[in-house]
Amino acid sequence: MEWDLTKKGNNDTAQNSHDIGPELEECRIKIRRGFWTTVLLTLVALGMTIYANQSGGIVAIIESDLFYDVVAFIILSIGMYHKSRVSAVLVLSYYIIARIIHFMQTGKVAGILMVVIITVLLAQATLATFKYHRLKKELNPEYKATSKLTWWLATPINVTLAVLLFFVVLSEFGIWAPASLVKEDSLSASHVNTLLENDILNEGERVELFFSEGLTSILTGGNIVTDSRVISYETMDDNLYVYSAPFTEISFVGIEQKGSNLYYSQIYVETYDGQGFYLLAPHEQKEDEQFVKAIREKAKLAQVES
Repeated sequence: MEWDLTKKGNNDTAQNSHDIGPELEECRIKIRRGFWTTVLLTLVALGMTIYANQSGGIVAIIESDLFYDVVAFIILSIGMYHKSRVSAVLVLSYYIIARIIHFMQTGKVAGILMVVIITVLLAQATLATFKYHRLKKELNPEYKATSKLTWWLATPINVTLAVLLFFVVLSEFGIWAPASLVKEDSLSASHVNTLLENDILNEGERVELFFSEGLTSILTGGNIVTDSRVISYETMDDNLYVYSAPFTEISFVGIEQKGSNLYYSQIYVETYDGQGFYLLAPHEQKEDEQFVKAIREKAKLAQVES
């Protein structure tokens, strides 16, 4: 055991090592628990990703929002294994925020006992990483928690994850507009409330596809496919303008101008009475084609049924 190997020098130093040794071992145990808890979260996230996207194949799995959770947990579990304080804080924050967001979206806390157990294990591991490095410093004043190589490799990754986590929080609490196409049940409750309060959505209407070209507010402009119609809205000179058409009245929809990395695609929607309006959508991940496909399929189905 580590504290047995440090018995050198005077008796005070040896006694000091004996006193600190059990505490170090306790820290290691708690950190290992946190590591295996993070591994478990990784496996659960991977299982959910495969189950939800198996019909679309490997491409759909990789492009899924859930896959980002898998990647994040893999990186953070590696950091936890190496007793990284930053990784421990991030995985604890990541898990707690994910549970809060899930509660905001569903109004339910699934598996409350398991949530409490996981939170406690991750919290203990986080505190243990700080205590571990403090004790190591007491044993050896020249001890460095992180090598230069690890610092240069891990710091950019941890900073990137922290920034992404920060923007996820801003987006979910309605402070920041989502930066990409949002699918059914993924739009935060605060954004849905904003759309309802500004009469963009009708009560009981379900959002199936959503994209906003706004940065700090979704009210800057947005494009929506609901279960009953397609909507485009924009704010100009402090006035909100909303354009919409039910699927039963749509005669044409198509991409009029393809977008690029610098600007959005323009999708034109026309109704049987000759009226029309535009939707904006990113092109990088073919979000514009997803909009067009969804509108065409829903318009065809609605018109057949009517």
